[in-house]
Amino acid sequence: MARSGCNIPSATWSPWERAAPLKSWTLPAGTGYKTVRAQFLDRSGNRSAVCSDYIKVVAP
Repeated sequence: MARSGCNIPSATWSPWERAAPLKSWTLPAGTGYKTVRAQFLDRSGNRSAVCSDYIKVVAP
């Protein structure tokens, strides 16, 4: 894997960037479930399937 991109639904995909073990960004405001997506690009330009998961944000 050479590059990765991330997305939160209703937001645009981030530009391709060098792959790293961690990625941080700001989730939309409010509590509840937030879906996050990632896609990877290898050195030949092949894109992976979109991977997704969710995060449950609770009020402090």
